[in-house]
Amino acid sequence: MILTLPLLFFTGTFSPGHLPPPLLVSSANMRLDITEAVEAEISNFDTLFETWVATYRAAEDDAGREAALENRPTADDAVKNLFGLVETEPAGDGAFKALTWIMRAYTSEGMSPSAQALSLLAEHHIESEQLKDVAMNLSRGSAEMVPGLLTIAEKSPHHDVQGCATLSAGIILGKDPLTRERGVKLLEKVIADYSDVTHYDGRLELGKKATGELYVMRNLQIGMTVPEIEAEDVDGVAFKLSDYRGKVILLDFWGDW
Repeated sequence: MILTLPLLFFTGTFSPGHLPPPLLVSSANMRLDITEAVEAEISNFDTLFETWVATYRAAEDDAGREAALENRPTADDAVKNLFGLVETEPAGDGAFKALTWIMRAYTSEGMSPSAQALSLLAEHHIESEQLKDVAMNLSRGSAEMVPGLLTIAEKSPHHDVQGCATLSAGIILGKDPLTRERGVKLLEKVIADYSDVTHYDGRLELGKKATGELYVMRNLQIGMTVPEIEAEDVDGVAFKLSDYRGKVILLDFWGDW
């Protein structure tokens, strides 16, 4: 049996007892914009910390400064609140701002919030080119950051982001003798695949950075023979470091930027 249904047209007005057509709301419109709340949370902590800094600087003696240090505010509460906001909309701009701030903050308990924040960035913001800066800033991070960095290196669609994440993961892994070989392989990959990538307005070339890190890993570890150094002393007399083999030597490397 075939049923024929009449077509109904909505003219823009309706009489009592008749409902208007449903309003279609896209999923994009339903997203929560947490940016203002995130900025307020960060601003509140910044104000709290600035107030503490003023108190510390106003201390008149060591006792006063020590007392101020005992009351130094931590970012624990702010981080907890920011994670709560991120849960409501992890893929938005506000979440990105919150997560990158968390990675710079200090907290005291549980799993490192920096590693948790990096994991969320890798999960919800993998398309962002700003992950290049995030990854590069982690080159001196801890081992718990490596899984997030490797995820970014594998899944980011951006060549520059991949290179920076690979470099940072390689540097971190290279610090530990137990993971050094993994670090070496990652740095070799940077030289092979990402030497063209630069950072800090072109001042840093990933290939050269990786080459330098590899030299440190292969030649400047505890227990290794110090590489030869040839130079002139303060009196202009040429010497070799090996001339002093068997003697206690203090090497002082310094720079001025």
